[in-house]
Amino acid sequence: MRYKIEGADAKTGKARVLRIEADDEEQAAARAHDMGVLVSAIHARPDMATDREIALSDMNPAPARSASASSYSAMPAATATATPTNEQRKQVLVCPEYAGLRAVSILLHILALLTYVVGLITLMVSVYSATHWDWHDTTRYILATGAGLIVSGAVLHGMSASCDALRDIAQNSFRK
Repeated sequence: MRYKIEGADAKTGKARVLRIEADDEEQAAARAHDMGVLVSAIHARPDMATDREIALSDMNPAPARSASASSYSAMPAATATATPTNEQRKQVLVCPEYAGLRAVSILLHILALLTYVVGLITLMVSVYSATHWDWHDTTRYILATGAGLIVSGAVLHGMSASCDALRDIAQNSFRK
């Protein structure tokens, strides 16, 4: 039986469509996996030419053969292996965790939160001192310090998000 295999290349992630001759769907999936394709769908297509037949006809177009002409094998027999489990597929495509970037991101996030909290407390103290006492130089200094802490917290928060984004980009573009 001939099968149309739809999937993605295990190394590049690009979509691939294969035409394979096999005894059953399980064997077709195993052959596709041996070719480096992560299978997403299998369709039985007895009327479809295999990749090897297409390649041979493109390389050497020949006139119609007689019935007595020797036929060739559509595809060499692959080793019979079971369809890989999801766990086996995960083991094949393991990408680094980039724990350093994650740790720095968490540290920057914690520092940003602490800076926000201290900045808000400082702002509340400056507003309290301005309402209960007069606007002294000390009150203005405390107000400026609180605003500066909130801006610093925003910068730290942005740096934390940048670490997360860099980690995601590195993981998504990882090639084994």
